[in-house]
Amino acid sequence: MTQRTTTSKEKKKPATKASSSSRAQRNARSATPKARRARTSAAHAAPPSKKKSSSTQSQAKSKSASAANRKKAAANSAARAKSKTISANRSAQGKASARKQAVKKRTTKQKRTVLTSVHDAISAVGTLVGHFSKRVMLAFVAALVLAVGAIGTAVTTEARIQADLDGLPSYITEDMVSEARSMQAHYGHPAGCTIAQIIVESSYQGDLSQLAKEDHNLFGMKWANSFAGCDGVVGPTNWDTNEEYDGQYVQINDAFIEFESDKACIKFRSAVFLQASTYADNALIQQAIAERSSTLMAQGLQDAGWATDSSYANKLIAIMDQYDLCRFDI
Repeated sequence: MTQRTTTSKEKKKPATKASSSSRAQRNARSATPKARRARTSAAHAAPPSKKKSSSTQSQAKSKSASAANRKKAAANSAARAKSKTISANRSAQGKASARKQAVKKRTTKQKRTVLTSVHDAISAVGTLVGHFSKRVMLAFVAALVLAVGAIGTAVTTEARIQADLDGLPSYITEDMVSEARSMQAHYGHPAGCTIAQIIVESSYQGDLSQLAKEDHNLFGMKWANSFAGCDGVVGPTNWDTNEEYDGQYVQINDAFIEFESDKACIKFRSAVFLQASTYADNALIQQAIAERSSTLMAQGLQDAGWATDSSYANKLIAIMDQYDLCRFDI
C-alpha cells in the first residue's frame, strides 16, 4: 500500500507539471494580444509627436522667413535712402560742373576774340608790307605782344575766378563774388561778410530761396518808400517771413525790395542800405571798414539791428569759417 501510494503520487506529479505548463502557455497566448495592443497603441501614439515636431519646424521656418523679409525690407529702405543721397550729391556736382563749364566757355570765347584780332592785325600787316616794311614789322611785333598779353590775362582771370568759386555753394555765382569785391573796393564793406550774408539770408535746401531767385533780393532787405527810383530797384514785393521776437519765432507777411539783378542787389546794399546812419555811424562797422574785417562787420550788423535773430552774428561767422570767406577780404 505504501509503495502504490507513493507510485500513484509519482505518477501524478508529471501530470501536475504538464498542467502548469499548459496554464503558462495559455497565459502567454493571452498576454500576447495585450502586448500587441500595447505595441499597436505605441505605434499609433508616435505619429502625433512627429506631427507636433513637424508643426514646430513649420513655425520656425515661418519666423525665419518673416525675419528674412524684414531684413530685406530694411535693406531696400536703406538702398532707397542711399539712392536719394546719391541723387542729391549728383545734382550739386552737376551745378558746380555747369558753373565751371560756363566760366571755361567765356574764357575760350575771349581767347578766340583775341586770336581773331591778332589774325586781322597780321593780315593788315601783310597788305601794307610792300610799302611800309619797317613800320609793318613794328606793328606786327606790337600786335603780337598785345595778343600774348591778352591771352595771359584771360588765363589768369579764369584761374582766379575758379579759385574764388571752388568750395562755395553751387548757387554762389561769379557775378556775386565779383560785385562783392567791387563794393569792397568802393565802400570798404568786407567781401567775405557780403557773401556770408547771401548764404545765411538766401540759402534754402541747397539752393536759393524764392525771394532771391524771383526778386533778386539776396539779403532779405525790406521795402521803404524812400527806395523808389533807386538804381536797380524794381519796387516792393510781399513775402511771408519768420521773425524772432522775445526769443519766439513768428511768421509775418512783409514788403521786401525787388531788384533787377543779383548785381544790382549787392550794389544797393553798399551804396544805399548801409549808408543809412544806423549802419554808417555804427562803431563796429566803421572799425570793420578800417581793418577790412568780415568778423567785425558781422558783429556790427547785428549791433546795428540788421536782423531780429539774436544769434545773427554767430551764424555769419560760422559760415565764414566753413567756407573760408575771409580770404575775400584781402
